[in-house]
Amino acid sequence: MIRKIREIPRRDVVLLVLFMVLNVADAWITLHAKHNVPGMYEVNPLMRWALGHGDTFFIAFKMVLAAICSVVAIFLDFGAKWNRVLLIGSAMLALVVIWNVVLYALHTAGM
Repeated sequence: MIRKIREIPRRDVVLLVLFMVLNVADAWITLHAKHNVPGMYEVNPLMRWALGHGDTFFIAFKMVLAAICSVVAIFLDFGAKWNRVLLIGSAMLALVVIWNVVLYALHTAGM
């Protein structure tokens, strides 16, 4: 039996791209802070573990996890629930990125 591959709605594609871009931004900020901010530490225990295995491993691990979450969600076709989960996850990740930028700015300003 041949199963028709469903079209992914444009909104889902935009959310998936946003999710991946925010993950890249978070990884970059984390690594930048690791190398430039004394006393910096990763709060997330899983990412702290990955960071302990080196920068390359950390980036690969973070991107693979984000990609797996995205692919699983696409193939499981969660529909409206998935849209909400991805939207909330992206919003939370955006807040983390903004928070990290603010902390880094305060650190570099000497506050």
